[in-house]
Amino acid sequence: MSTLAKVPILFLYSYFWRIVFTPPQPPAPKEERYKSSSLDKPESINWRMKIVYLGIDVMSTLEAASIIATTYPSLPISQFITKFLHRLFPAGHPEQLSLNWYSFVGFILVATGALIRFLSYRALGQFFRFEPSMQKNHQLITTGPYSLVRHPGYTGVALAVLGWLLWAGAPGSWPRESGLLKNITATIVFAVWAVRFNIIIPFILIPRIPIEDSELQKRFGEEWDGWANRVPYVLIPGVY
Repeated sequence: MSTLAKVPILFLYSYFWRIVFTPPQPPAPKEERYKSSSLDKPESINWRMKIVYLGIDVMSTLEAASIIATTYPSLPISQFITKFLHRLFPAGHPEQLSLNWYSFVGFILVATGALIRFLSYRALGQFFRFEPSMQKNHQLITTGPYSLVRHPGYTGVALAVLGWLLWAGAPGSWPRESGLLKNITATIVFAVWAVRFNIIIPFILIPRIPIEDSELQKRFGEEWDGWANRVPYVLIPGVY
């Protein structure tokens, strides 16, 4: 695959991450939240999500700039970019940045996760909040992706994070070729961002599932029971 073809994909990649981690509704008021923990507080969730997609934005922008500078080295802006990035990461090899099947599969997973999240936002409408909550006029939504699994929003997040692992770990990726991982300080910052703010997110969200199911069952009773019988799968149709 052409390296230059990765540039528009990088911007799409960043856009998809913003879909995954941008709240479609304002934070739930305290009285409507039924699970209280430091990680479920609106301020904790919001800044955690922002740090994830801002990190993606920065890396995507730097990678796109590196590819353009390497492809068109005679341009004045390319020379500036090359000098700037060399000062940041002198051990980098931007000419080795590439788009391959590993990174492409990672991109597809992120795009699929974003699509599932978008469809979940649209199906739930005002009831989709990043904080576990129950509104006074809450309705049980069983259409769209909720006709296949009971928690498709979490499926979308898990797919996006899995896609990121493939994208970032693939040969020719920005973390591997930029020289970032050869700088101790940059490696520590990247590792903290990757683990503390990105990889950990599915492990924060998935334990919510039994709590949310329990609260919905209490609220909707037989209606929820009927839905759970029709849709026994939590995250993956036919599997779990």
